[in-house]
Amino acid sequence: MSAWSWRNFDNLATWAEINLINGEFQTVELILKPILNADIPSLKLVARYTAVYGSLIIITLVGLCYEKVWSKILFLGLVAVPLPLEIKELIDDFSIIRLTIFILNLAVFVFLIIR
Repeated sequence: MSAWSWRNFDNLATWAEINLINGEFQTVELILKPILNADIPSLKLVARYTAVYGSLIIITLVGLCYEKVWSKILFLGLVAVPLPLEIKELIDDFSIIRLTIFILNLAVFVFLIIR
C-alpha cells in the first residue's frame, strides 16, 4: 500500500476527497490520514521496510514448510519487531483499533513463546 501511495499520491488525495464528500469519514481518517500527511521520502522508506519485512516473512514461511529450526526463531523475531512501535503508538495516540492490534500481536507472540 505504501509503495503504491507514494507513486499515486495525487490520485489518493482525490479519492480521499471524494469519500469525504460522500460522508465516509472513518475510512479516510483511519486508513488514509497517516498516508496523506506523510511526505514522499517517508512513504518511500516505509515501502522499502515493508518490502524487506515481507521478504523475511516469505523466507520464514519456506523455512517453516521445511521444518527448519531457524525459521521458528526468525518468525518469533518478526512477530516481536512491531511490538515496541505499537506500544509507542498507543502512548502517543491511543485508539481502540491500535489497542486491539497490539493485544492480538502480543497474544500471538506469547503463544509462540509458550509453544
